[in-house]
Amino acid sequence: MTLFKKIKCAIADRLVAMEIFQSALVRDDVVLNGHKISFLKSKTANKDQTFLMIHGFGGDGLNFVRYAKALGKDINCVIPDLLGHGLSGHPWDFRYSVDAHVELLIQLMDALNIRSFTVVGNSLGGHVALRIADKYPDRVKSMILFAPAGLKREVDHWDLERLKRGQHPLKVYDRGDFNKLMANVFIKPPFIPWPMKQVFAERAAANQPLLEKQWLDLPHGSDGNPEMEPSLPQMKMPTLIVWGDRDHLLPVGDAQIFAGLMPMGEVHVVENCGHLPMAERPRSMAILSRVFIDLHRPQVPETKELQTC
Repeated sequence: MTLFKKIKCAIADRLVAMEIFQSALVRDDVVLNGHKISFLKSKTANKDQTFLMIHGFGGDGLNFVRYAKALGKDINCVIPDLLGHGLSGHPWDFRYSVDAHVELLIQLMDALNIRSFTVVGNSLGGHVALRIADKYPDRVKSMILFAPAGLKREVDHWDLERLKRGQHPLKVYDRGDFNKLMANVFIKPPFIPWPMKQVFAERAAANQPLLEKQWLDLPHGSDGNPEMEPSLPQMKMPTLIVWGDRDHLLPVGDAQIFAGLMPMGEVHVVENCGHLPMAERPRSMAILSRVFIDLHRPQVPETKELQTC
C-alpha cells in the first residue's frame, strides 16, 4: 500500500469514527461460533427499548448511523455488520443463508442479554428480520422494514442475463461501479466527504469475490432462504413497511403485498426516495419510526388507589 493510500484510508477511518462518536455509538465485537461479529451499540443502553438494525446485501452497519443519531439517545441501538460484511469476519467456509444470519444475530442478542427488541431491516436485512420474527416471535416486539426482500419472484425484475455467474446487481469492481451503485440505490445520495467515498469504493471492490459467493448462497426458496408469504399471516407484531417510490432494486408494489398478508402491517411510501430510506432520509425516517413505536407501545393499565375507611 502506497503512503498516499495509507493516508487516505486513515483520514476516511477518522471521519467514520467521528460520525459514530457524534451518533453516541461505540464499536464492539464478539466471537460467535468461531466468527467475529463487529457491531455498533449505544453508549447508554436502555435495553427496554432496543432496536436491532440489519443492513442489506453488500452494505454494513454504517448504513444506519445517521438514522440512529436521529432516533435519539433514549433508543438502545444494536447495529451489527453481518458476517461477510464490514468489519465482521469474512470466512469462505460458511454458507451465507438467511437462516445462518438469523442464528448469529440471535446469539448476538443473547450475548448482550437483550431478550426482546424491535427489529429494523433493509433489503436482505428485511428478509433476515422477517425470518427472526417467524422463528422467534416471542422476542420481536415490532418491526420496521425498509424495502424488505423475502417475497417469491415468478419473474425476476433484474436483468440477470447480462451478469456472469455469481455476479449480482450491486456489483462493484471499480470506482465507476461504485458511482453507479450510489445512483442506483439513492435518488439524492447522502453527503459522503472525501476521501470516504474513494475508500468505500476500494473496499467494496476488494470484497466482491466473497459477495459473489454469498449471492450464490442466497437463492429464494432454497434451503435456509425461505420465501416469506406463508409465514406472514402468523406475524402478529406491529410492522411498519417503508418504501421509496423510486426504488430501482425492489418494486414499491411489494409493500402492499406485505401489508395485505400481515395482520398488523402498515405501509408508508416515501416520495422521491430510493432503496435505503433510512440512509437517504435519516431524520424523517427516525421521526416516522418513533411515531410508529409510540402508537403501538403496550399500554400499562392504570392502578386504582386503595380507599381506606
